[in-house]
Amino acid sequence: MADLLGYTTAEMLGRFISDFLDEEGQAARAAQLVHSWHDAPIDVDWELLGKDGSAVWAHITASAFLDEHGAHAGGMAMVTDIHRRKQEEFRSSKHGDRPRIWPSCARSRSRRRRL
Repeated sequence: MADLLGYTTAEMLGRFISDFLDEEGQAARAAQLVHSWHDAPIDVDWELLGKDGSAVWAHITASAFLDEHGAHAGGMAMVTDIHRRKQEEFRSSKHGDRPRIWPSCARSRSRRRRL
């Protein structure tokens, strides 16, 4: 995540995911985080802020670790860069394009028709 957002690992240690959201994002995501964190793993696409202030789309999957009393004891997250995918989705929706069928998919679909 540090590389994705342009930080060093040392700059990110001890910080919360909300530190990498703009004010609007913090407000919108706070309730989702609190509600989801204890009930089930989080599996979301969020727009994060890079160190330079740029928007970076990421897919975040996170789970909480709870102690024997049900109190939060830590967590683990996987963050995947989906910025290019989101740019393509926005570009397609802006122009009313239909989802693309990639060449490898098109070939397999045509083979199925011949059988």
